Amino acid sequence: MDFNTMSQVESLPEVERVVPDGTVYIQQQCASCCCCTSEQIIAPTTTTDMPTMTTEAVTTTTEAMTTTTEAMTTTTEAMTTTAEAMTTTPMSAPGFTCITQSPLANYGLAAIDSRLNVNDGIFRYLDVDDQESTFIYVIDMEILTTHEDFTGRAVQVADVEETEGSLPGFHGTHVSGIAGGITYGVCKKCQIKGVKIFDASGGGSFSVAMRGMEKARVHHNARKSSTNPNPKAVVNMSFGADNVDSGTQTTVCDAVRSMTDAGMIPVIAAGNGRTNACNGAPAGCNGIIVGCSGLNAGTNGLNFCSFSNFGSCVSILAPGNSILSTWHTGNQATATISGTSMSTPFVAGVAADYLAQQDCNGNPETCSLASVKSYLANRATKDQVMTPPAGTVNDHLFKDCTPA
Repeated sequence: MDFNTMSQVESLPEVERVVPDGTVYIQQQCASCCCCTSEQIIAPTTTTDMPTMTTEAVTTTTEAMTTTTEAMTTTTEAMTTTAEAMTTTPMSAPGFTCITQSPLANYGLAAIDSRLNVNDGIFRYLDVDDQESTFIYVIDMEILTTHEDFTGRAVQVADVEETEGSLPGFHGTHVSGIAGGITYGVCKKCQIKGVKIFDASGGGSFSVAMRGMEKARVHHNARKSSTNPNPKAVVNMSFGADNVDSGTQTTVCDAVRSMTDAGMIPVIAAGNGRTNACNGAPAGCNGIIVGCSGLNAGTNGLNFCSFSNFGSCVSILAPGNSILSTWHTGNQATATISGTSMSTPFVAGVAADYLAQQDCNGNPETCSLASVKSYLANRATKDQVMTPPAGTVNDHLFKDCTPA
């Protein structure tokens, strides 16, 4: 399908959001009523000590969400990774080879690879062997780990008890494909580690999410040894709640800080409520907070997504409107959806690629949250996105074959 322009997103119907403070909900803007049920607040779980929450995904059209074989099965034109689609160029940096992926399935990868024409159909990346020992934890729905785009690198490592027995879900699978899929993803050799906090319907609570963060931290700490005291890990958190109370935010931020203190890099969705991300959780916590950009097809430039949260807590912007990635209905299935949930794994993939190029054991300060933030900000394309809200950074994610 054609990429939706920002004006098309803005033309989608407004949906009234009457939500208690701290409730997290799927914020899906639908082009017709058949998919608008996902706009409704997910029913609370039996947990009462924390507000309920769901993932931060937004669909744009019912066409994008179809599960038919025609729409969901990959095609050679859209997603080929054959030798004809890849070229390699040696880099001056030792041990690195630059690979050019073209054509691309959609604009997302091209948009982080170009400071001018963000829809040129080209994505360049370094073939870095140490990506194989760099983990991207995806705290989300269960991942369809057998999907061909993961090439055996995706493993479900933990389930919070309330989610046990549920099937793989769309959101975790889609997010994982952007972070590390061989066709749709950024970090093409990274290990994808799923931590399930949502059932397949998207329902969950902060208490469950915080236990998921703890399980990811425990798994990460178990990798530590005398020869590898600082294993490389990024955490993708494409979920959250807007306008939470201060007590909830403090509690959630403490859980995020525990992961950071363990040496993990939290990458967090800003949210889709068109409000200040600083008032949310975990978007108001200390991490890499990601807002959304989308393709302006008329100019091959980028606009700020109309649904994206904004404000001084946003660290960086990345593509999130009409992003094609892996889907949970089959091992070759794909779908196009939108949201800051989709922006976040682009940044997680670049952060993981940065870590893969560092000596985190010999020079651990280069692998700190502050260092990763600084790297992303320094490499970002400045003032590339049109019309970001006042007070929101206009740094757009950038990655090419320049060694970190």
